[in-house]
Amino acid sequence: LVETSGAAGQWGLAFDGIDARGARRPAEAPRTPGVLSTDDAFWAPLIARITPIGEGDLKLTDVTQRVHDAALREGTPVAGVVLNLVVTIDTDSLLIELLKQQARSERSSAEDRNELTVVCLREPARKRKGEDDVVAPARYLCCDTDCLRRGVLAYLGTETAEDEAGAVALFVAACIVC
Repeated sequence: LVETSGAAGQWGLAFDGIDARGARRPAEAPRTPGVLSTDDAFWAPLIARITPIGEGDLKLTDVTQRVHDAALREGTPVAGVVLNLVVTIDTDSLLIELLKQQARSERSSAEDRNELTVVCLREPARKRKGEDDVVAPARYLCCDTDCLRRGVLAYLGTETAEDEAGAVALFVAACIVC
């Protein structure tokens, strides 16, 4: 997770779910996930959970919500942040973020609905050995979750705002069943 520190050109980095012992952790010792950051005073309390979430894709969505909530408060290192880049290789994040985007679209305040989330799926490099060696570099497929949500709703033909939440949930459920 990369964040601006409030001053132009300054960056910080925070990792959620990292065991600070790293390779020094004995093989038989249980992993102790925590937060490692360039600004522990800010990030550790923000990201710390009393009850572990577990699944990594759910953590990504949880962190974006926590950053959004902190961004609404002046004086925090993330004040004013409205862009979330969710970087993963797991396509489940598209559905998880689609559900979350529906919830974002239902926020009561227009100022609170300006948050933009982009799922960035890393596609591995492709190498083909043989007569014609073809090498394609790794790429990212980036999906604006609000565009995805609007596209799904248009495809499903929802006619009223009241139908939208149910339509998105039904679409996600159908994808899961597949």
